Amino acid sequence: MIMTTLTKGLSGLAFFRAYPSYTRYWIANTISRIGDSIDSLAIMWMVLELTGSTLLMGTVMVCNMLPNILLGPFAGVLADRLNRKRLMIISDIARGLLVTVLAFLFMTDHLAVWMIFAVTALTSVFETAQQPARMAVRPSLVRTEDLITSNSMHSFGENAAQMIGLACAGAIIATLGIGGALLIDFLTFVISAFLISSIKIPSPTSSDSQGSVLTVAQFFKDLGEGLNYVRSTRIIVICVILACLTNFFFGPINVLLPVFVKVNLNLDVTGLSQALLVQTVFMLLSSLMVGYIVRRIGERWALRSGLLLIAGGYALMYFAKSILAVIACISILGLGVPVASAGLHTIIQRNTPADKMGRVSAVMSTLVLAALPLSTAAAGYLGEVMPIPTLFGLLGLLLFICILLLTSNKTFRSRAVLGAIDQISTNEPYPQTDTEM
Repeated sequence: MIMTTLTKGLSGLAFFRAYPSYTRYWIANTISRIGDSIDSLAIMWMVLELTGSTLLMGTVMVCNMLPNILLGPFAGVLADRLNRKRLMIISDIARGLLVTVLAFLFMTDHLAVWMIFAVTALTSVFETAQQPARMAVRPSLVRTEDLITSNSMHSFGENAAQMIGLACAGAIIATLGIGGALLIDFLTFVISAFLISSIKIPSPTSSDSQGSVLTVAQFFKDLGEGLNYVRSTRIIVICVILACLTNFFFGPINVLLPVFVKVNLNLDVTGLSQALLVQTVFMLLSSLMVGYIVRRIGERWALRSGLLLIAGGYALMYFAKSILAVIACISILGLGVPVASAGLHTIIQRNTPADKMGRVSAVMSTLVLAALPLSTAAAGYLGEVMPIPTLFGLLGLLLFICILLLTSNKTFRSRAVLGAIDQISTNEPYPQTDTEM
């Protein structure tokens, strides 16, 4: 179905020139994500070097994940209540100081394993506090007709940052050591905080309570309002369910793919890295095309098409008998992820008032993230009792069916999905004035 009524927005360099505040936000986020990729590998290598234990490496991942799951909705309240710009800057500075402490302890041989767990958990707390603010700020920096380009550029930056960070991490660790890699991460936080400080961020348009004294009772009232809005807005409910199911069914591939490559294909880690590199390349290519795709078919059908590509590529892994076949399936997945992501975020942004964006995005992120450990644990068990190709095919097929059922829903197909934004904001440019620091 071709959507010919969508407003044509800006793209490419014209988009970045038109929105200098968004450009600085995009650069800050991309640089920070490069640092995160370097940091993640450096910390895992640190744990391996100190202990040699894969169990403790998994524990570090748990310490990083738990604050996001447990504190996400509460962070959404802070993002809607407090100064979002200040919240992002404080979080960047705090995370930078924490990784610097970790680097200093490691380089002076005073580091104990429990300190890694503690610093990882604290860093994750500040990241959790920051993420809803970042997600809420992004749509406020552009006009409504440019939300699609904003989301596609964000996806491109995230994927490029991950590829650059992981590509450079090994060389950085080998040259500067683990401590040096962590200090580079500190520099990325400093740069991010500096760029964020120069951004002009408009305040939410309809919040009567932002900036007022936040009592415990008011805090939970705000939290309830956010949860009620998510629950009562059917299109958001559908999007959250789609995202959770995708993460639940698709998440196990991170556990199953290495085993599949080693056991079923008799290949080493080189074959796995080649497949993942190709996936990242296709995600980058898809990110560059996604703005055009979404404008042609609309965000609803972009979400549906992207998710079906993910499910289809996943299910086709059942037939993969060589590394080339795996790469082909992974490439299909890579094409689908940015398209689905851009469609999902654009729908959420078009149907959420600015003063509730932090809470809505935090609730969605928390639920989506919570699905991952559940599916990973289930996949670990199922991988022991059935062939992995069969498990790939089964999970992909189930996801495909769920997507078709949910996106055939009358609410999802309704044009009201595109119309709700008229009650939230206008197509006039946002005022270019800084909020109070």
